[in-house]
Amino acid sequence: MLKVIIIDDEKIILKGMMKIINWESLGYTIIGAYTNVSLAINKALENPPDVIITDIVMPGKDGLELIRILKEKLPSIKFIVLSAYDLFEYARKALKYGAYRYMLKPIDKNELIEILNEIRYLEKRNEQDLPHNQIMDDLISDTNTINEVIKYITTNYRKKELKLNSIAEKYYINYSYLSFMFKKVTGVNFNEYLLNIRMEEAKKLLVNTNLSIKEIARYVGYSGKNFFPAFKKQFGISPNALRKELKQEKEKIG
Repeated sequence: MLKVIIIDDEKIILKGMMKIINWESLGYTIIGAYTNVSLAINKALENPPDVIITDIVMPGKDGLELIRILKEKLPSIKFIVLSAYDLFEYARKALKYGAYRYMLKPIDKNELIEILNEIRYLEKRNEQDLPHNQIMDDLISDTNTINEVIKYITTNYRKKELKLNSIAEKYYINYSYLSFMFKKVTGVNFNEYLLNIRMEEAKKLLVNTNLSIKEIARYVGYSGKNFFPAFKKQFGISPNALRKELKQEKEKIG
């Protein structure tokens, strides 16, 4: 298990961070959560973590000072910096001092999981101390596996129960590693990829068939009302409105 320390001057955010994901399932254990930067520094020196997730703006010593101090003594720590401020200067300084990633609040759960998976993958590679040619061979093999996974998704996207964990079991791949490699190869996470396939198929069915919206939703793997918000988020318009718009365009062309 990789060890994690979380630092934020707001206790409610600390509690939320500890519950936002299943840390153990990703291969992590939280060894400390602190509202005070000085205390966090002392605890990190006593029991060095692999990852520190820290707010950047806090009273007294801030997140930037924490990174600067600990990077000198514990250079292997990966720092994930959180901030409510979308300011280039904060990000620039954080990265200059050695932050691994910079995230904006409110935290995107999927983005955090991807970052943690990436760190775990890199740590695993470092532990194995593989020669460069072996790493390249493994990456090629992993990429081929991801291509097989993509084919499987394309064929089975209509299944409501299609989840990344079931695919990981099917291909005998660690869930966290599959999540990381999938994003590395495709550029998007699994949920985004599946959503794009389903929504594009729904769009085709809207204009080329007379199926009802509910029938289309079921056809592309949705049940209940989940289809409507997902569709509107993807296209910025309701299914009925898009159907009308696309059919009008088709009639003009035809």
